[in-house]
Amino acid sequence: MFIKLYKINENRNSHYLSVIHLNTSQIVYMTEDSNMKRIFNEGKLNLDLHEGVTFTRIKLATKSGFEEITVVETPERIESKIMTADSRQLLRD
Repeated sequence: MFIKLYKINENRNSHYLSVIHLNTSQIVYMTEDSNMKRIFNEGKLNLDLHEGVTFTRIKLATKSGFEEITVVETPERIESKIMTADSRQLLRD
């Protein structure tokens, strides 16, 4: 199952967003990223995002170990996306 999220990427001292389609079976855990929120509030992200934006750090299990990414979304909203995607059924087998 895949969900669409917006990942924060860093290139030297600048940040940019990219769209990702995340395989939900790779998620080990997710938590609100207060450090990224602090950086955003200090004006260091240079992204045109709403003031009330929330960031989530997601730890993923990969073939080579683990990877952590930060996305623009609340953990609760991501969980809701996962539950909605899981509840969909095929029209035929």
